[in-house]
Amino acid sequence: MVLKGELARKRTLIAKSHNARVIGLLAATLAFLLIVASAVQPKRGNWITRSLLLASLIPMEIYGLYRIIRHDNEMCRELGFLCPFCGQPLYESRALLYNTLCPKCGKDIQPSSTSDSSPQTITGRP
Repeated sequence: MVLKGELARKRTLIAKSHNARVIGLLAATLAFLLIVASAVQPKRGNWITRSLLLASLIPMEIYGLYRIIRHDNEMCRELGFLCPFCGQPLYESRALLYNTLCPKCGKDIQPSSTSDSSPQTITGRP
């Protein structure tokens, strides 16, 4: 089952914001690499400086990814894009693409509509 209606709109809004932030982080990373490559001339002994500058990129990337995920969760709370069962944010960049299952608890968040299928009758049997 594919996500529909208001839930699909909210997911798309969060996904667009997420993608813009990831592209921004990628652009900042490439800019930093270009600055390091052009600022530190390849002379004897500069390999230590260049290595330290490139090694500083790792914590910056980790922090950038942390902030993107945290922003996604904040947007989920603001928009009410939360699982009705466990209360956790529903958006994960790799989840809810093809189904309507909560990425945290695995329960179906979108009730199946009876208008798409034939009417079901409820019997008193267990």
